[in-house]
Amino acid sequence: MKDQMTSQLTEQAMCQDGDGIDLEQRWRQKQRRLPRRKATQSESSRCCSISPHPHDVTDWDFDDDAGPSSYELSSTNKQFEPTYSSAKQEWIDRKTRGSETNTILDELMEYEGLEQVKQQFLDIKSKIDISKEQGRQLSSERFNIVFQGNPGTESLGALQVEDWAHETTSGMEVVNEGPGEIARKIDRMFKFGKDGGILIIDEAYQLVSPQAGLVGRSALDIILTMMEKNVGKLAIVFLGYKDEMESFFEHNPGLSSRIPYTMEFNDLTNYELLKILSKQVADRYDGRMEVEGGMAGLYMRCAIRRLAAGRGMKGFGNARAIHNLLNHVMTRQGRRLVKERREDGKPNSYLLTKEDLLGPDPSTAQRTSQAWAELQDLVGLEQVKESVKCLIDTISINYNRELHELRPIAFSLNQIFIGNPVVLKTPADFIGDSLGKSEVQTKRILEASLGKVLVVDEAYMLDPGNINGGQNEFKSGVIDTFVSVVQGLPCEDRCIIFVGYEDRMRAMFRNANSGLSRRFPIEQPFRFKSFTSEQLLAILQSKMNDQHLFYTNEALTAANEIFNKELMRGNHTNAGIVDRVLETAKSNYLRRILKLPINPDNPNPRFQGTDFNPDSPKITQAEYQQVMQGRIDDTIINQLMSYRNRYRKARERGRNPEKLGIIPTRFIIHGPPGTGKTTTSHLMAELFFELGYLSLPEVVEYSATDLIGQYVGHTSHKTREKLKDGLGRLIYIKNAHRLLSGLYETQAVDELTQFLSQPAHQRSTIVILGSDTEGLGQLMKRSSLFDLFSEEIAFKNIPSAACMALLTRELECHGLGAEFSFLSDSSSPEYEQAKKLFFDMQSMPGWANAHDVRHIARQITGRFFELDGTDALQSKTQLSILVIGCMDKVIKQKKARVGKSGSRSYSSSQQERQSSWDVEGKASSFTELNKYRRDADIKVDTNQMTRGSPSRNERATAEAPLQRTKTMHPQTHHEQRQNKVDKVVTATHKESVADDVWNQLQEAKKAASKKRADFEELERRRQEAANEMLREEGPESDQLRKEYEAINKEYMVARPLIRQEEKIQYALRKLGRCPVGFEWTHVSGGYRCEAGVCFVSDAEVRDMVDTSE
Repeated sequence: MKDQMTSQLTEQAMCQDGDGIDLEQRWRQKQRRLPRRKATQSESSRCCSISPHPHDVTDWDFDDDAGPSSYELSSTNKQFEPTYSSAKQEWIDRKTRGSETNTILDELMEYEGLEQVKQQFLDIKSKIDISKEQGRQLSSERFNIVFQGNPGTESLGALQVEDWAHETTSGMEVVNEGPGEIARKIDRMFKFGKDGGILIIDEAYQLVSPQAGLVGRSALDIILTMMEKNVGKLAIVFLGYKDEMESFFEHNPGLSSRIPYTMEFNDLTNYELLKILSKQVADRYDGRMEVEGGMAGLYMRCAIRRLAAGRGMKGFGNARAIHNLLNHVMTRQGRRLVKERREDGKPNSYLLTKEDLLGPDPSTAQRTSQAWAELQDLVGLEQVKESVKCLIDTISINYNRELHELRPIAFSLNQIFIGNPVVLKTPADFIGDSLGKSEVQTKRILEASLGKVLVVDEAYMLDPGNINGGQNEFKSGVIDTFVSVVQGLPCEDRCIIFVGYEDRMRAMFRNANSGLSRRFPIEQPFRFKSFTSEQLLAILQSKMNDQHLFYTNEALTAANEIFNKELMRGNHTNAGIVDRVLETAKSNYLRRILKLPINPDNPNPRFQGTDFNPDSPKITQAEYQQVMQGRIDDTIINQLMSYRNRYRKARERGRNPEKLGIIPTRFIIHGPPGTGKTTTSHLMAELFFELGYLSLPEVVEYSATDLIGQYVGHTSHKTREKLKDGLGRLIYIKNAHRLLSGLYETQAVDELTQFLSQPAHQRSTIVILGSDTEGLGQLMKRSSLFDLFSEEIAFKNIPSAACMALLTRELECHGLGAEFSFLSDSSSPEYEQAKKLFFDMQSMPGWANAHDVRHIARQITGRFFELDGTDALQSKTQLSILVIGCMDKVIKQKKARVGKSGSRSYSSSQQERQSSWDVEGKASSFTELNKYRRDADIKVDTNQMTRGSPSRNERATAEAPLQRTKTMHPQTHHEQRQNKVDKVVTATHKESVADDVWNQLQEAKKAASKKRADFEELERRRQEAANEMLREEGPESDQLRKEYEAINKEYMVARPLIRQEEKIQYALRKLGRCPVGFEWTHVSGGYRCEAGVCFVSDAEVRDMVDTSE
């Protein structure tokens, strides 16, 4: 239509008085020459490549016996009825009353729609006619114009003006030829007696596209200059899409004033599309083609409705889309005719059936679909199969709704596939290497995906990141381009599938443009669940059968065990496991059969269990006990062997021990150090690997601090990642009792509990919490831990006899077994003496059992190698003295260390008590003490907000108000502290503290601050008085002494009150009622934190202080 309007504007501007040809008469003459038939043909189109004059459906008369009523549309199908044109009626009136004539307008008015275009043409003609009556020249008038709309709205049979009247080009052609060529092209329109004309520039927006660069903009500037230079002689028509033409006008603000006319070419209506389709069918087959249901029948209307679903969207093809639709219809007809002829039928080649127009019934297509059959043959994927079946059933429902002329149930084709990896298109195809290129590449890919399925694998790699942490601009550009181009509407001619892991995909949708969630059903994705071991085994059998590889039942059993272990890891690749296992089995198989003699009668030996798992032979219980003997206590060996017996007997009875839940996977082990807890964890890893509960016989050891994060929110993530790293292996968390104090430690326990409570992790890992016996009771206070870790393994101090056996083994490992063989003779006095020393050591604090035994063995070995050759051969009495000497040395070292530790502990405690509560002790400044107290508060607060709960030593330092040597003015420090908490306090007040409570707190804080300042001033005066008294001698010293005593008396009255307040603050901090660590202020009835949220009554405070004392 845009091209035709260009030509019409040319003729209207230059040939105002030309006579029109009786096009209607010529049209009817042509139609009467068509052969007669029973089936009537549909209407003409305003976009017709053959007929110069289109008409409405009801104006056609292919059959003398069939009147216009044969083509009338049902009154219920308003979309297929012609619309009233006020511009057309105006033109009829003007022709009737004013005797106006114009063949171009006659033809234009026959088109349906385009009301704005018709009216603008009438206005232009009116302007020209009035100008002629007034005798005014049109040489100063601009007739430049913009035609904008979707493609396919032009008339293919447009009347053309003479070649000299216009030049046609495109935006990209102008760019390729350069600015000079467009200037020469315009100049040629004024040479050889020509008086100008029309320059038509199709896709004019390409002149300002990024690809055009400066060349396109320079060419556009030349065009603008020529427009101004040749007003009245040169008219330029710019064609393009509406959205792209906006950037075209932004190039130069003067463009709008130089182009006075803009014509919108709207998409064709259903009525117009039906006219085009009917006309193309009639013209292509000379009126001989019949349509089931009629040219304007139900099936034709259904086909048009499907096509029209894309109307209004950028790129909707209009008449071109009709042409493509007809090609698809003809393809389906050809396939149907060939099939019917192959079945010895005699089909009518001049008949379009319902299946030709609409395609096969979805229910029939499902039964014959190869893709559907292949999907059903896949192992597993039940949820995906159900989702696809639901999709097909929905298509069938919509098909029936269409046949009843009801609107289909609309849904977007865009989907999200969640599961483990496949290999398709990756995000790297979208991301560019510089700003702006990501958008260009993404747009190019999306344009190429029209009419196709675009699969983006690992789509979560497009996650731009959290906005607070700084987003990746390249990835943000890709997502924003998806949102701008893809609307997620049912009529979009593309299907986009995002593939990835669910947690990462959800994170991407949270961080990305919110419009992405409206275009992709993140809440209803296709979930590809991981294969079970049985399904993996079925896949393996299928692959081996396809490759003519035979196998025994033992081979399948061994493969199934491998699959079970692989599935525990959590990061498996599903069917990829099968390929890897089969490749390994092939390699082992070839190595095995190459060692066998060639048997011509059996060229394809079967796969054996050892081909899949060379280590598959089971270890007997006796072998396990032999390995464990001497390394851990017999009672613990028996406990571990009981698990193995449960598993074996359940299997013998054909029961699954996993489903029975008789094999525990969560343990708490506790006992003194050096009793074999770590050794036991490694033996348990081997045991549970042999039972099939672990994929690797390995131990992942963590300490409690390994799970603690460094800032708020980090602990949960860190704990979860640590646990994921240990999937399929045994996780041993040492000193677990340290996880039960502090905010961050509590978060780690919560995450541990949540992670291990998930069904997917019940069997995929073994977890052991290690603790000393004292910490066990504290550990079991958490009911959630008690429920999860109900199995307990208790370790006790190693008996003296076992210590002697361990010492002997260690010396044997050092190559000294023969020299010290008397240590294994329980009847020898040397043995008894060493055994008694071990017994004495066990009663000492800090005894480390096996750790100390190994240390003694190293000491003995070192002393032995200090002896010369002759001494080494001396009697066992001398060697016994060497052993006893080494053991005595260790005992003395332990006693000395314990003594120093106890003395230091007592001195520290005594110093704390003196510095905190002894008012008669060494003089100390309350200013320094009070300043330190606030420093300690800030320190604890900062630790809680950045790293987690402080360690035991840090808490002791923070909680014990020790003396500080560095001084600072108290008011300055107080102001610094207030600056740190004012923001939090103010925000808390606004959110959750009543005004009366807040006001009371502020008054109390002022009173407390004044009381503190008064005491600090009193303390300063007392110190100054003491200094003055010491400096002065003679009569004045008596007066200074009296002043000091008066001040000191006042000080001694105030100090106990301040010290009592100190104890209360200490008890409140230790209570931990305020999670942020604010200071407390006494108000009516109790103490309230600075934020005003936390409250502790006076009665509770008294109880705490009394208890602490």
